[in-house]
Amino acid sequence: MKYLRIVTVAVCLISVQHLYSQGTLDDVHPFQSFFRDAAISDAPYIEGMFGFSNYDNLNVLNIGARGTYHFNSQFGIGASLAFLNFDPDVGDGESGISDLRVVGLYHFPTRTSVKISAGGFIVLPIGSEDLGQEEGNFGVFGAVRYPVTPGTVVIGSLSLDFLEGIPVEGGGWPVLFVGGDRETVLRFGGGVIHEITNEVSVVGELNFTTEGEFGLLTGGVDYALRNGGRVRGSLGVGLDDGAPDVSLIVTFLQAFR
Repeated sequence: MKYLRIVTVAVCLISVQHLYSQGTLDDVHPFQSFFRDAAISDAPYIEGMFGFSNYDNLNVLNIGARGTYHFNSQFGIGASLAFLNFDPDVGDGESGISDLRVVGLYHFPTRTSVKISAGGFIVLPIGSEDLGQEEGNFGVFGAVRYPVTPGTVVIGSLSLDFLEGIPVEGGGWPVLFVGGDRETVLRFGGGVIHEITNEVSVVGELNFTTEGEFGLLTGGVDYALRNGGRVRGSLGVGLDDGAPDVSLIVTFLQAFR
């Protein structure tokens, strides 16, 4: 079943026959794969976010910020930090700060409208140990944006993460790690961004990991404001036991042009 999902995602990413010369909607960002993305921004931006996820016996809440700065058309950096809370059905809840995630991005020069990027991340262990933080995790990834029709872009990403235990995500945030030896986790996924009007775009994503039985399908809306801000929200549905049953993300992104 797991390999069938891998093949399905791969087929979705390569089955498009025609490539158009329009833009790749770089101002519209994915919700799940926010950093694992090939978009190139012409201005720094920061996104404040609220996330909530419901598991069978646990609710996870995060209030955080993440953003990216591009030095030029090839190099960029990003970072994210959050306040976390989890509330189990049995026992006391816990709250605290997350680890600090730092991301580096490299965008490959291409002669077509396809955008291809690679990057890596490192997690600085400054967070609360009671929340499964304080882990020095790291990983590498590749991402692509592929315009298929005017106003429609296919996105894809593949990541190899080296984690202390198996990740558990809450509201789009890697918040908990089930303890154990360091795991090598393959994360893969894809999606579609479609521009309905100049202001409104919809974002669909499907992501899986090879450890932790994680599979999550999300659909979201991105609304552009005149001042460079964007109001965004998504709803996710878990497709495997390791994913939340329901995941909600609401954000406000501001570009500083």
